Amino acid sequence: MSDYECPVVEGCLNGYENRKVIRFSTKIDNIGNRDYYIGDPYNNPDQFSFTNCHGHPHYDGYAEYILFNNDGVIPANW
Repeated sequence: MSDYECPVVEGCLNGYENRKVIRFSTKIDNIGNRDYYIGDPYNNPDQFSFTNCHGHPHYDGYAEYILFNNDGVIPANW
């Protein structure tokens, strides 16, 4: 499967309208004295999602992204 098909297969896109792509980064601040280690995905399958078309596990619950309009309101169709 191509990289272009993954967003459709994974449910990130639906419909056939024109879209604007928003790209941004995210990070986690480690405030402890040791490296942040989330564990081996295959030993902790309840913490990871394995159903993606690009072949590597995703850590569930890492971040939540919410889109706000210019007035600071979540759009009704979000």
